[in-house]
Amino acid sequence: MKTTKLLISYLLLNLMAIGSIYAQTIVTENGTITHNNELRPCIVVSLDPKPDDLKEAWRDYLNDTYDFKLKGIGFLQNKDLLSAEEVTIKKISSNKIEFYTNIVENELGSEMKVFASFNNEKYINQKDLKKEYKALNTIVENFLKTYLPKYYKEMLEDTEKNYEDLSEEVVDLNEQIVDDSEKIEELKKEIEDLKDKLESNRDTLEKTKETLMSTEKKLARLRAQSLIYKK
Repeated sequence: MKTTKLLISYLLLNLMAIGSIYAQTIVTENGTITHNNELRPCIVVSLDPKPDDLKEAWRDYLNDTYDFKLKGIGFLQNKDLLSAEEVTIKKISSNKIEFYTNIVENELGSEMKVFASFNNEKYINQKDLKKEYKALNTIVENFLKTYLPKYYKEMLEDTEKNYEDLSEEVVDLNEQIVDDSEKIEELKKEIEDLKDKLESNRDTLEKTKETLMSTEKKLARLRAQSLIYKK
């Protein structure tokens, strides 16, 4: 019972936390990542979903929106670094680019780093390729705006369902406690009745013993008198 109440309290906190997250905006940041033995500029964001879920959602979003597939996630594959070679994203450039995403677990959930290059030579950055870098950042932001509301909505629904289930469990347990308490009282009454019956049987037994002894004495006396008159 105590454990169930703690679980419900935990779920309520989750519901409040999810509600506050809805009101927040996930902000992308500028960062770096080591690729081909050098530090490269990238777009960084930390968010709640676990890496596997995030990778699949990101892969599907890029495939649906920009018609290319990331390699590294799928059948028998689950790499940290996902990539797509020689893809065309007109929002970034009319030229083909190499597109990369590194997704790893962190204390929040996942850290996502997105970067791209032209022929793995010129990496898109915010200094001399500002337009391309801004477009890359916009792609990431649009994904987050599309994916996160769905993610938190599902999390909220799951948490609400768990809360409802646990609330019903508490009601059932309370009813069971009441039933058990009533049964205990009934058993206590039965025990008291049995005690009374036992005492009554003991009294009856003592009286029966006394009657038996008296009868035995009387029988012995009658037998003795019978012997005297026979003589």
